[in-house]
Amino acid sequence: MPFRPDEIAVKEFLVRARGYDREEVAAFLRAVAADYRQALAALETAQASTPAPEAPAPLPAEDDASPSERWATALTERRAADLLDAASRRLAEVATRERRVAELEQRLALQVRAVREALHDAQLHVRRAAPEAGVRSIPA
Repeated sequence: MPFRPDEIAVKEFLVRARGYDREEVAAFLRAVAADYRQALAALETAQASTPAPEAPAPLPAEDDASPSERWATALTERRAADLLDAASRRLAEVATRERRVAELEQRLALQVRAVREALHDAQLHVRRAAPEAGVRSIPA
């Protein structure tokens, strides 16, 4: 099923605990939708400038294609490759950032656990030392 540019631009995803930055994903989708819209407009322009055959004609062999057809094909293929390359790079950047965030969250969770354990140990130490120092019981 082909997507319409407007569908791409407004697509929303479920948010998970360690999900992607919603604004970043939305901005990326808007950029992809704009590029897709531009590619569709170029395709429509190219189709409008060539008369539609009455019956589907086989694609011309590379040697049979006119220079303008070869140029249009090469241009379209290059643009598609550029879009795919840009999307792949951006996806890799987002994935790298997501991995870094996950690693930081894990380190932070370990630090929080260590602080809780240290606090618990300190409370136990104070409770044990309180009777020796003549201090009444400290509430738990």
